[in-house]
Amino acid sequence: MIGRKLEALRAKTGVTSFAFSIADVTDLPNAEAKAIGYKVLSSRIKIDRITSPFDADVYVLMQQIAHVFPEYVRIQSMAITRTGDVSEATLQQISEGKPVNFVDATVLFDWLTMVPEVAEKPAAAPVPAGAPTGFRGQ
Repeated sequence: MIGRKLEALRAKTGVTSFAFSIADVTDLPNAEAKAIGYKVLSSRIKIDRITSPFDADVYVLMQQIAHVFPEYVRIQSMAITRTGDVSEATLQQISEGKPVNFVDATVLFDWLTMVPEVAEKPAAAPVPAGAPTGFRGQ
């Protein structure tokens, strides 16, 4: 699901390519959420090796992240590096319709969501020796 959302976002923003990784979900302590029977989860998402012809595409990507991921997105960091100079050769490539990338970027953000707290299920009673086990349907 996240991969599809990010790929659609890449295509929409004009970014040429990127890679992403998602850290394990962590439970954030939050008294207000707990009071109403919810808990807050955080997922750290890193989008790196972002390549694009223009830095503006990376800024659009950053702006759109908040609209693509439901709940709340907290940007941790962003770095944009210019990887090439505009030269006669690159202008020639552009005029021929060849893709040319001038920037490389990395974005790190936390995706926070609230989910209902699930009560712990009581342990099942032990099955007496010799009792039938499993499901028996009709």
